[in-house]
Amino acid sequence: LRIQFEIEDETAKQDITVFEEQAKKLLGKSLNDLLDLSAQENGKTLVNEALDQIVGKRLRFYIRISEFNLTNPDSPPTAQKFSEATEKEAKNPKQN
Repeated sequence: LRIQFEIEDETAKQDITVFEEQAKKLLGKSLNDLLDLSAQENGKTLVNEALDQIVGKRLRFYIRISEFNLTNPDSPPTAQKFSEATEKEAKNPKQN
């Protein structure tokens, strides 16, 4: 399972990629869960709804920039892990 998406704060936007366990943790669903949803009659809608659940969440991502990212600047870095933003971070992102 691989998810590529855009994150942003008040200073910039950045595409990032999350893989396997972090993607499952982020969505709350495994690849098999998503495949099961997609196989249903309204599968595309169900998968989109699952993905939309993360839109607008305030999270802290721990990013790994590899040699590959340095030599391929159009390739997004990988989020090694993430955590929920603290209440302070969510209220005042510029101070963190």
